[in-house]
Order: sequence, then structure tokens, then C-alpha cells
Amino acid sequence: MPSHLIGKTVCGYKLNEIIGESKLSAVYKGHDKKSGRDAAIKVVANSVLDEAGIRSRFISTARARLNLQHPALLPIEHFKEDENFVYLVMPLMQESLVAALKHGAFSPEEIKRVVAVIAEALDFMHTQGFVHRGVKPGNIFVNSEGDILLADFGIAKWIDPENQHASPEQGRGESGDHRSDIYSLGALTQQMLGDASSPAISKAIAPNADDRYQSAGEFARALANSTIQSGARGAASPTSTRLVWGLLISGLVLACVFASAAVAVSYFVLQSPK
Repeated sequence: MPSHLIGKTVCGYKLNEIIGESKLSAVYKGHDKKSGRDAAIKVVANSVLDEAGIRSRFISTARARLNLQHPALLPIEHFKEDENFVYLVMPLMQESLVAALKHGAFSPEEIKRVVAVIAEALDFMHTQGFVHRGVKPGNIFVNSEGDILLADFGIAKWIDPENQHASPEQGRGESGDHRSDIYSLGALTQQMLGDASSPAISKAIAPNADDRYQSAGEFARALANSTIQSGARGAASPTSTRLVWGLLISGLVLACVFASAAVAVSYFVLQSPK
């Protein structure tokens, strides 16, 4: 993706630097001078889409994506196309799961939390008639508020032909369906587990789609009720990247502790003699 786009203004955002790049697309960090807000702008070359013969489908899907909102889906805020490129404007995220995985396996609590959120997002999009086909660490983010978000849904299938978490049917060149996403989520879960394992995963990554869970939520519930034994890499690394993800769980736990403490104090006050 050419760097000469740096300095170009797209939907009010000046492209300042490339923050992610592949053979098929690039992600720029953009800045809106009026609002002072930064955003991520994914840029896909029309030549790539034309070569694959999917430009019209890609554009129609991206436009449909503008109208689909869910708390666990990274929104596409603006869409634009010109004679050379297609531009997708999205919120700028703090960390992706890729960076976190470099520091070892996740704790059981972290894994169950991430899977539950992504499963909810997948079930929502499946009910809307969409299949992601690109569930992988690079498409899962956490924002500054600690929210987990799934990105690229509805467009990943055409610009990510080398997804290592793809289902066997996708590997055979088949389109796949919602069960392909369940396989990918299971493969992602195993990656987060590292050397550990869970009996819930084997059904999620069954080679035959008919043998898998029939919804992502079903898999998430099975995982939540299973026992996960941490492997050799299971301990969280005390790095900033892992701490960002670790705080997702810690914040929830602390909230519960403080809430319980507040109830206890209120009870004590009410029961104290006047």
C-alpha cells in the first residue's frame, strides 16, 4: 500500500502514519483537526478488489455494515471510495489480541471473558445473515474503557485469504457458514490457552461442521462451565500489553468486590442501634 497517501484527508481525517499493513490493505492513523479526534482508516486498493472480481460485493457489504450496530462490534463510522481506493473509517483501538498473545497464554478467566464477548457478537451477526469468516487475533481489540471489540465483520472474507484460524471447509475453498466462525473461535481459544486445554474446544473445532456447536453462544457456555488447567505458559506476564487485557477481568472482579462491600456496609448501618 503506497505511503504517498500520508497527508491525504479522508472524511475529515488527515492520514498521518501507517499503523498496520498487509498485501491487501493498510490501516492509517488519521486525525480530525476540528474535533481533535484520532481514528483508524482502513484503505483497500480498487486494483486488489477488481483483480478478485469482488469490488461491487465488497462495497455493498461495507455499506450494509454501516447500519449494523452491536456493543461488541467495532463500528464502521464512515465509508468512502474514489477511483483508486476504498476507505473505511473506524475508532482507533488501543491494543489487539496479537500483541497480547506474544506474552504467553491467558488465564482461564480472561479466556472465558473474551470468548463470551466475541460469541455474543458472532451470534448477533449470524442472526442478521452475515458470516465473519475472519475471526482471528488481529481482528479483536480492546479500547481504553476495557471493552472487547470484534472488527472487520462482513468484509474479512474477501481480503483475508490466509487466515490461519479458518475452518477446514474454508481451506477447501468453500464459502462456509456460521459454523465456520465457531471453528475459528475455537481455534482462537486454543491459541489463548497455550499449553492448557479444555474439553469444550474439541467440539468447536470438529472437522465436520455438523459435529460442531450450532451457535457461538453454545460454545461460550460450554467453555464457561468447563475446567481449564493453566499450562506451562499460563501465568500472565507483567507487561503493559498483558495488563491492559488483564484489567478487563480485574476490573470486573473489583467491581463485584466493591459492590459486595457496599451492600455489607449498608446492611451494617441499617442494623446498627440508633
